[in-house]
Amino acid sequence: MRVGLNAGEPIAEDDPGGRSDLFGTAVNLAARIAASADAGEILVADVVRQLVAGKDFLFNDRGETRAARVRGPGARVRGEVAGVRDAERGGAR
Repeated sequence: MRVGLNAGEPIAEDDPGGRSDLFGTAVNLAARIAASADAGEILVADVVRQLVAGKDFLFNDRGETRAARVRGPGARVRGEVAGVRDAERGGAR
């Protein structure tokens, strides 16, 4: 399993069959991030790291990577989720 996380505003649209679909830059970038991940990885856009700063999430910095065919500051991918800090023990779980 590969996971790509991004934050942004998706566009939602209902089709005639009553199903909803999400699309737009935020969704496209999340899909491209997921495609860049190795098996078992959770990769996050830089904006996600900024949003959870100080919330006890641990990251392994993979350096900056640009997502193909995506423009703007949200196109930067910086890290892999390494775990969540265990507040009682001070380590990762």
